[in-house]
Amino acid sequence: MTTVTQRVDNYLGGVSRQSDDKKRPGQVRECLNGYPDPTFGLTKRPGLKWVSNLGTGTTYDSSKWFYISRGTDKFIGCITPKPSSGNGTVAVWNATTGAACSMTYGTGAQAYLTGARDNYNILNLQDTSIISNNLITAAVQSAPSFTAKSQATLKLSGTSISTAYTVVVAGQTVNHTSNSTDKYSDVLGDLKTAIDALSISNLTTTVYKSTLQLSNTAAFTITATGGEDGDNLKVFQDQVNSSADLPHETFNGHIVKVMNTGSVIYDDYWRKFIADNGTSGTGHWSETIDPSVSVGFDDTTMPHELVLTGTNAFTFRKVTWTNRLVGDDVTNPQPSFIGNKIQSSVYDNRRLGFLSDDNITLSQSGERFNFFHDSAQQVSDSDPIDLKASTIRPVALSAAIPTTQGLVLFSKNQQFLMTSESGVLTPATTTIRSIANYETDDKVHPVDTGTHLNFLSKTPSYTRVFAMITRGQDENPQVLDVGRIVNEWIPTTIDTLIASAENEFIAMSDQTSRYIYFFRTYSDGEKNLMEAWFNWQVCGTVQSIAVDEDDMLVVTKQGSQFTFSKASLSQSPDDAIIVSNKGQKINPCIDLYATANSSAYKSVESITITAGGSGYSSAPTVTIAGTTGVTAGTPGSGAAATATISGGAVNSITLNNGGSGFSNGAVISFSGGGGSGATATASVYDGTKCYLRHDDDTSLTPVLIIKGSATTGQLVESGFTITPDRASDGLGTYFKVPRKDLTSVAGDIILGYKYDYDIKIPKTYYKLDENNTQSDYSARLTIARMKFAVGLSGVLGFKLKSTGIRQGKKVYTGDDSTTDFSWIEDDIAYVDRDQIKLKINNFESTSFTFVNDTTIRLNSIPSVTQTANGSTSTFDWSFDRDNLSLIKVKKGGVLQTEGTDFQFTGEKSIIFIDGNGAPTNPTNGTEIKIYSADDILIYLDEWYDLNPTPMADTYLANDVTLSEQSVFNIPIHQRSDNFELRIFNDTPFPVALNSMMWEGNYSPRFYRRM
Repeated sequence: MTTVTQRVDNYLGGVSRQSDDKKRPGQVRECLNGYPDPTFGLTKRPGLKWVSNLGTGTTYDSSKWFYISRGTDKFIGCITPKPSSGNGTVAVWNATTGAACSMTYGTGAQAYLTGARDNYNILNLQDTSIISNNLITAAVQSAPSFTAKSQATLKLSGTSISTAYTVVVAGQTVNHTSNSTDKYSDVLGDLKTAIDALSISNLTTTVYKSTLQLSNTAAFTITATGGEDGDNLKVFQDQVNSSADLPHETFNGHIVKVMNTGSVIYDDYWRKFIADNGTSGTGHWSETIDPSVSVGFDDTTMPHELVLTGTNAFTFRKVTWTNRLVGDDVTNPQPSFIGNKIQSSVYDNRRLGFLSDDNITLSQSGERFNFFHDSAQQVSDSDPIDLKASTIRPVALSAAIPTTQGLVLFSKNQQFLMTSESGVLTPATTTIRSIANYETDDKVHPVDTGTHLNFLSKTPSYTRVFAMITRGQDENPQVLDVGRIVNEWIPTTIDTLIASAENEFIAMSDQTSRYIYFFRTYSDGEKNLMEAWFNWQVCGTVQSIAVDEDDMLVVTKQGSQFTFSKASLSQSPDDAIIVSNKGQKINPCIDLYATANSSAYKSVESITITAGGSGYSSAPTVTIAGTTGVTAGTPGSGAAATATISGGAVNSITLNNGGSGFSNGAVISFSGGGGSGATATASVYDGTKCYLRHDDDTSLTPVLIIKGSATTGQLVESGFTITPDRASDGLGTYFKVPRKDLTSVAGDIILGYKYDYDIKIPKTYYKLDENNTQSDYSARLTIARMKFAVGLSGVLGFKLKSTGIRQGKKVYTGDDSTTDFSWIEDDIAYVDRDQIKLKINNFESTSFTFVNDTTIRLNSIPSVTQTANGSTSTFDWSFDRDNLSLIKVKKGGVLQTEGTDFQFTGEKSIIFIDGNGAPTNPTNGTEIKIYSADDILIYLDEWYDLNPTPMADTYLANDVTLSEQSVFNIPIHQRSDNFELRIFNDTPFPVALNSMMWEGNYSPRFYRRM
């Protein structure tokens, strides 16, 4: 054998699901709670700093969460699902302080909130958030009432001696012949007099300079002639052939349609008279809308807006949409989203856009709430754009992302590019063309990472991740399956996708899981030098994630409580939690970390009733006082408790406040209540109670640390940390620090929860080439030791699993009553309770809790107890067991024998039998127990701790024990295919894994490698 050594330069390759011999150097099997950084190495992710409690119970379950960043104003919010009665609500919190914001609902606005999480789309737009609901069909206002041909205008164009004028109104004729002195006003006045004399119901007439205006509330017919050719007197009602036919004087608001070319309807338009005095007379004609069509949108069916109206104050209201001011349904039609459901919104080049079915509609440029043309006579570049994504496939557009080349449109099975040759989208030049045919998840919108777009595609069992790079107007994009290397690793339940261009990563989560999946890259401008998949396991199920600059914002649910927290992605955080003697601030690796809500030293922890007394008609007053007559220490104060009675005696005491300072113990006394004789004793905790700011989650491992100071240099307590016990009283849950008074540094006590940094190293192969890409998988390789170089790090642990080795175990057979199972240290010796594992019938189970360090308690046992009624021989059970030989039966406490005393009659049923095999009924009142005699195996995790050999070094007294660079020497002495190695850390201190060198013996098995 040849003695060899090789090096892994870094561990920035992330997770790879390929076989180990195909993995590139630096890739790992799993990377839990790591954060690859090209500068600092594979670091432990930053902890989540608690900001505020948002709510409890099911208040915000399955909500649509969003993040708003408007300069210095930053907020998180959610829309709750519609309940069985009523509508959803909008809730917003200040993302800096955690304070809840006030919410005002505009008239009828809350009726728009009828959806669930997947029905809403939120677009942040300057000072407004546009919220759309794809359950509601966009509609228009009702068309105004309009009576056609209820107006008529007689226009006089000439007069002379003995000119005859004839007007037929509503079937009645009037005639007038002019004389030599008649002026226009005389002729029109005489015609008015004659028409008025007809006494047509509701008809009014008005004379203007050259016209006579007739108005009615109902439609009427009219014809007019005058002059030798009959054209000296003309009449029109609702339309004229050209604008030259419009009178110079009429009443204010007079609307007339200008037909222009009779055979073409697209050049027709409407005009309205604007009188100079606002009533009638002279004025001008302005383009207007057809009086018989809807003027605009029904705002109750259109997207609504969420507006910041003051300090931590929001209003959710209908949007004031710009009405249609000109044209009709032909020359200025309603947008294509009318009559359809709006799926999502987009903002690009000063235009607001809506996607519905296979259409995208963009507003006027610079007028985001105007979706109509300014003129029906001509189209301008700033007019709205309304296009259809034409294709032979059914298309339902779900998302749009602005890019340099144009708008990339996404549907479930196809992608499109909305673009213009000039680069500026206008109604005349904009086109849509298909650019790709990838399946996408239409419920999780794609994101822009700066240089490319990322989108998801789901299968029934996992999620694929793609990257799209647009390459110009006439070229199809480059699409890469960036998730191929972790195929089947990302679950199909992903419901959130975000991106951070500054930090070069995308992140995914779902509201039922504690995991966040990341893909991070680093490029030198020509190629990616780093591509890494990794995941985080946070303190609760992930309801929402967002990134703002270098802050990762997370909403989680622990138990029944929703909390908002943030993690600083920078290696130089603002908070001075862990500070070295050099003043260097370091991210604490603690989740939900926050200063203690309060602390108390020498506080009453429990009260035990020693005598209930008698004669109490009401609960007596409980007094807790310090021991008197003792000069040393403090007497204590602030403790309070309440008693309850039953049968005239005190039967329970609730400790509401443990107080503090009871150095010499506490004395309990009772007064009032009408009775006497009650006595109790108090137990004072010898240490400090540190109260949490949020609900405790008992599934998480608590941790306490004393933070440092970056200015004073007084670091005597800086970095002090323990894994405390927890308890609770009337003030809430607290962590316990034994035999230590921390009240003098109460503001420096940081409470939170540990989390694991866990890296699974792939199998080691001897590499045959300089690039370390060719693995010699057929050779024999024995690893003697591995040397890991780390950057700024605290304690680093290593776990090894060797084939065929189990470190300790205890075997039991279950019965019908036993839930607690114990062992002794000779059977199982462990360091951390996480190492204790349980298998039931050879299946691993987590359904247990610790009673103490050497006993676990099963959460439930598979047992059913029934009482015989004397008339039934068959009995059933409900729990699942594939192996019926495990099923045991007791009758009256006596174990029965299968085949002699009972038989199995079905999947979950037995029947009692007699000596002849005939059914028999147990005696009435007999107890029948059916249970499973399970094989119970308690064992030590097959991963066992290795003790590295760190190089001897020094550190400054009273300083945190962090070294900027160190080497851990791991002794292994096993064949490479006989062990697996994990790098592990669960302390509050950072880790930065840089590189590794291994040493060992290599044998090519008598063959020379060429």
